[in-house]
Amino acid sequence: MRIVKYLKALWRQWWRLCWKLLPGALTVLLIGFVVYLRGLPELELWHSIHLDEEFTTQSPVDDFAGYLALEDRLFQQLDERIYQALPPANEASVQRYRRGSLSDPGNWPRNWNRSFQMLRGEPDFGILLIHGMSDSPYLLKHFGDELAQQGGLVIGLRVPGHGTIPSGLVRVQWEDMAAAVGLAMEHLQQKLGERPLYILGFSNGGALALHHTLSSLENDAVRTPERMVLMSPEIAITELAVMARWQTELGHLIRQPKLYWNSIIPEYDPFKYTSFAVNAAEQARRITLANQDLLDRLATSGALERMPPVLAFQSVVDGTVVASALIEKLLQRLPTADNALVLFDINQYAGLTPLLNNEQRNQIAALLDDSIHPFDLTVISNVKPTSREVHA
Repeated sequence: MRIVKYLKALWRQWWRLCWKLLPGALTVLLIGFVVYLRGLPELELWHSIHLDEEFTTQSPVDDFAGYLALEDRLFQQLDERIYQALPPANEASVQRYRRGSLSDPGNWPRNWNRSFQMLRGEPDFGILLIHGMSDSPYLLKHFGDELAQQGGLVIGLRVPGHGTIPSGLVRVQWEDMAAAVGLAMEHLQQKLGERPLYILGFSNGGALALHHTLSSLENDAVRTPERMVLMSPEIAITELAVMARWQTELGHLIRQPKLYWNSIIPEYDPFKYTSFAVNAAEQARRITLANQDLLDRLATSGALERMPPVLAFQSVVDGTVVASALIEKLLQRLPTADNALVLFDINQYAGLTPLLNNEQRNQIAALLDDSIHPFDLTVISNVKPTSREVHA
């Protein structure tokens, strides 16, 4: 009994001490937070301006022609509110948002930040190309050139929030992106008739391509593409991405726009944002969860059996998406049809062995040891540890 009384007394003393220390601890945290905010780079015009001509699910647009007309107005607004508001660049400048700089997208005969269409004569097939988060249609331009030469009607979609200024990613929702994909695919469907229709997505574009295809299995009015190509698709992302939502909410609460950003970096790339909004990570998380819900629902109903073949490309090492999720959360769940995975191994040259991550090496070794897969597997790797020569 005496021990119990002693422990209770000790517990009360501990709580009193915590309450005494709490104000001081909160003060230290607050001071540290203020110092942290002041240490962040200052926001530029392109981090704060909102271009209200951007497409959303609320836009009065019901076809792809309307989407392109809205995009025309968006880029006119971009010119008026950014380029005309800033002085021209000097000859050595690499600032993207200064006219005449080395990184000015206007230096090119065509602005590849915008949606494009490619066609050589009467098309034999059609394909939609969807770029990744913070990228632009320029990313997949070379694929468009090649596919058009092979007889394809190619659309390279500028996903909403992209191709203009980084602040476009502060407000965009993944549903806006998915709606734009739907408009582009509907346009291709109308142009092609019964000819084959395909969809290709990179990273977040892969998540959008997957969402459109899965959704089409539940909607008879939407044509399911004959085949889907996924390049480093966003099937799952790191669990830390959930923090993006709370960081954004905190920024709203204390009216501190710097908290809307994961990184604030000078914009030197003509066709890709270098600054990254935390909302972009939140939207990536949300679409991957939506896709998993769709997969669960389709598997339960049996509609997943109608899933078209998937050709996927993935690196064993990926700093953005979880590489193993492509296998575990998608390919292994699909019907054993004509699915294929091309996996790019890390450099297994013996001289680099001390630098390699064993977890990544073990992952690919387990795949190779398992001779039974519900998909065709091709691994791109060294011929042998003593050679830099690569083979499939």
